[in-house]
Amino acid sequence: MFIAKAINYLKKKNGCLDTADRHLLSMLASQIEIYVESILKLRSDGLVMAFNGGMTMGPNQYMAIADRPLYRSVQVMKELELSQKSRDGYQSRQQPTPELQSLLDGP
Repeated sequence: MFIAKAINYLKKKNGCLDTADRHLLSMLASQIEIYVESILKLRSDGLVMAFNGGMTMGPNQYMAIADRPLYRSVQVMKELELSQKSRDGYQSRQQPTPELQSLLDGP
């Protein structure tokens, strides 16, 4: 569903979908799949696992496995201009508080 929407968005934005974008979308789909599978495994097994026959407790290895595809997905989304900040005309709506602005302005 997400990939289909991304394809439609890119076609509208660029007029077509070139080979490089197709490859990037394929990589994005693959990374999202790895991330989702890792998160599902984390939910079923828990964050902490027993190792060495129950003698040692430690973090579930799927935490580290899920971290990398999440990072890669964000990078590919930036490259495809699918993230909000990477789109043309994006402006942050968050304004600093007067106290923070005073601090940033200096004496």
